Amino acid sequence: MKLSIQNHLLFHDGKQAPYRATPNRSGLMNPDTIIDHDTASNPLDSSGDIGWLTMPVAQASAHVVIDWRGGITQLAPFNVQCWHAGASKYGNRQNFNAFSIGIEHDNPGYLRKIGEGVYSGVCVIDTNKNPEFKVARVATREHGDHSWLAYSEQQIAASVALHAALKAAYPAINTVLGHYHICPGRKTDTNPLFPLSHMQAIVLGEAGALPVPVEAKPEPKSIVAPAKPSFVPDATVVADVLNLRGGPGIQFAVKGSIPFGTRIDVQEKDQLTNWLRIVTPFGATGYVHGGFVRLD
Repeated sequence: MKLSIQNHLLFHDGKQAPYRATPNRSGLMNPDTIIDHDTASNPLDSSGDIGWLTMPVAQASAHVVIDWRGGITQLAPFNVQCWHAGASKYGNRQNFNAFSIGIEHDNPGYLRKIGEGVYSGVCVIDTNKNPEFKVARVATREHGDHSWLAYSEQQIAASVALHAALKAAYPAINTVLGHYHICPGRKTDTNPLFPLSHMQAIVLGEAGALPVPVEAKPEPKSIVAPAKPSFVPDATVVADVLNLRGGPGIQFAVKGSIPFGTRIDVQEKDQLTNWLRIVTPFGATGYVHGGFVRLD
């Protein structure tokens, strides 16, 4: 993949890359940093991510989205501030929107095993039906202990080419960070299977071969029968109607609504923000704010 940047726009083999303008942008900037993100969405459907990031109600955006097949869609010129970092700080620098380029990678974020080869998160990842999916369990201080979907080879190749093209177009770029670096405790993207150190090496002119892609190692099968049910209600909705969102924050799209009195299964709680990752009685997964549910 040969990428280049002309007048702050991305070109692929001499042809401008797909462009969908986002209204969620500010003034001009001189980028010196790249922030890598995950979309926290279905990796096989990038249209929802791009649609959301180009809607004013989202109040969020990024410069590009890299889909599972390695396609890149640009949402704003690279010298324009996008709203991808939020409240951010790293070292002695703050407000990363003012000087960084945001790259979104289609990836669902952390997953929970609900069956043999089947994982739940913002969507269901079934490695039995989609052998291209590779899931590995990794624990880090920044990310916690979860299962994660490995990025596709095409996606990583596109990201490598894009980082190199950005460095060529903007020589001042010397730093590559994950979203979790600048929003510790609030964000976990990119996931720990993303070769972030290799992207950093690219902008420093020190990149060698890519790390060996992750090999999926099946988690041990349960020896307990019957298996534990995937839905174990432990909370009750106390709002008249509670929005179920695609991620832990009001900036994420509403996936549906849950009526008063519904029993739900809380899978995980963010102690800092009080957002809950939940499963409904009908198998839908997503996020709700803890202020609108009563825990058992």
